[in-house]
Amino acid sequence: MPSNPELRLIHSEIMVLLRRFDEICAANGISYTLDAGSLLGAVREHGFIPWDDDADIAMTRAEYEKFRDVARTGALGAGYTFREYASQHPRVWLNRKGKPGAWIDIFIFDSISVSPLPRKMKLLGCAFFLAFTKNRESMEVTRKANLHLGLKRALLNVGYALGRPFTARFKARLMNAFCKHAFTGDGKWIHRSNTMYSELGLVLPAGVMDEYIRVPFEDAELMIVKRWHEMLVSSYGENYMTPVRYASHDNPQHAGFRGEDT
Repeated sequence: MPSNPELRLIHSEIMVLLRRFDEICAANGISYTLDAGSLLGAVREHGFIPWDDDADIAMTRAEYEKFRDVARTGALGAGYTFREYASQHPRVWLNRKGKPGAWIDIFIFDSISVSPLPRKMKLLGCAFFLAFTKNRESMEVTRKANLHLGLKRALLNVGYALGRPFTARFKARLMNAFCKHAFTGDGKWIHRSNTMYSELGLVLPAGVMDEYIRVPFEDAELMIVKRWHEMLVSSYGENYMTPVRYASHDNPQHAGFRGEDT
């Protein structure tokens, strides 16, 4: 975990990023929501969870594609880098003296069938493509985090091996096509299709992403879904307002994502 001075610098850089991201979205009629720890921080802390060192944004596929098209024009400005092919999910960086500084991760909600077999196929396919798009460094992190998966871990290894010869752009295009079009069901249910393996199975009603509100976040106002309670319960359980602690140190943390096994 970064030291307090480091964390203060990271938080100040993230706020620069979030304000710029929000400005671009507002100017172009694009909806987004703070997500994961950033959403929890907005609701519980009215800002950052004290130890958080990045920011998480979620968007529907349609809203993300609008943002992507705007960002490709260079609208973010010279001090920012948008990369659609940053391993498993898009990312926006603040440039720090020519090097990447703080970042925002963008998670995409796609439709998913809730019928057992199509749902299973969608989740396994997304897991395969998450590994397929990874570089060596991020794949090593994935392997260590998923030692408990047994045979399903083999799927990740196969996906990574098959993806190694291809460019990041090509791999991301295949992943996006699968996540957007495969096993979507009736469109009434959605999930984060480009998140960690353990979180792919968190399925929400599509209506959760229909309405948005603005809330205080540090010294800014940012966008979250109106049905934020459902999103937080899905991710962290009913007691998300109560910090829990790591067994290994004294810093409180939010409860971990409650991803279903695919």
